[in-house]
Amino acid sequence: MVSISDAVVEQFRLTKQEGNIITKRQFFYDIYHPTNDGHAIMADCFTYLFQQTSQNPYDEGDITFDEGPTIGNYFVGVHLLDKKDNECCGVIKQGSFNAEDKELHYVGLDSESFGKPQFQYNWNKWKMVCFLS
Repeated sequence: MVSISDAVVEQFRLTKQEGNIITKRQFFYDIYHPTNDGHAIMADCFTYLFQQTSQNPYDEGDITFDEGPTIGNYFVGVHLLDKKDNECCGVIKQGSFNAEDKELHYVGLDSESFGKPQFQYNWNKWKMVCFLS
């Protein structure tokens, strides 16, 4: 397991002089999803893990492929349903969720400097608010 939290969170609190490498804003697109730079750091963490584990002589006899997953198969067969694509023919009652949020999870991919919507055909409920003067 690689803990990205252990790898980057502590240095968020530091100044550049104290050893800060990347800011929280540079690492995260929002509070959950990494930016392109954040993904690059995550890839570096995995590369380091694989380099270290490949040098361990005990690993050769420790791997078995005939066992099921330790945690489970909870997400096997999960399908993303949106207003445009419903490949598994799910029955959807959208009720008053009849709008779309084109900016939901709006991110830059790969080396792009501009963002693209990643879940633009979602279900969104817009509320009208009236102010009386």
